[in-house]
Amino acid sequence: MVRLDRMGKIASSFLTTNQASGSDGAELVLDILEKDIYTHEEPKKRDIMLATVPKPIISGLAKAIEGQSSSFDLTFMVRGKILNHLRKVTDADDFLVNTKIDELDSELLAEACKTRLIGGPNRSDDENRESLSKWLEQTSIRPASKISAGGLHYNGNLARAALMCYHAVDGARDARSSSYLPRLLFQGQQQAPVVEEEEVVTRKRRSRRGK
Repeated sequence: MVRLDRMGKIASSFLTTNQASGSDGAELVLDILEKDIYTHEEPKKRDIMLATVPKPIISGLAKAIEGQSSSFDLTFMVRGKILNHLRKVTDADDFLVNTKIDELDSELLAEACKTRLIGGPNRSDDENRESLSKWLEQTSIRPASKISAGGLHYNGNLARAALMCYHAVDGARDARSSSYLPRLLFQGQQQAPVVEEEEVVTRKRRSRRGK
């Protein structure tokens, strides 16, 4: 319950922060979870296997990836499906960082974004290209730079899972999405009680603007 409550507060801080959408919102996700994603000690197996992520979030992410899931699936089976998907995404990321994104055709761009739950329908190639480039920067290029500097370990599964959760919500509240009811819930413009994570979001946004 403690983990779920913390995750709920973090999620609410994103949804109630003005203009926390697109790549800016994704950066806020990584900022708030930075101490969990980058650690001085090597991540434990349970952290890499996402065992510390609350079950409702795991279930929701699995449904977003597969489009549907059986109610009879046990938690470890659902988590296994997510880890398998993340493994494929990680392998693809390793390949794409050495590929010229500008040379990918529309179909490949759309498929790459869909696999990562980025965006929704009616997005232009330029939008997909920008989003995919930003994803690679956040999940592969930047982490490699931090690790090479020494002293840090990177939990790529947690980073990618967190970003996919964010992008799933961000896609639902896109004005071009057909999911108008979730969009009304996820506008992110409503006032809500300030929680600790929301204060962190505000400080991060001010810091970025000052640079």
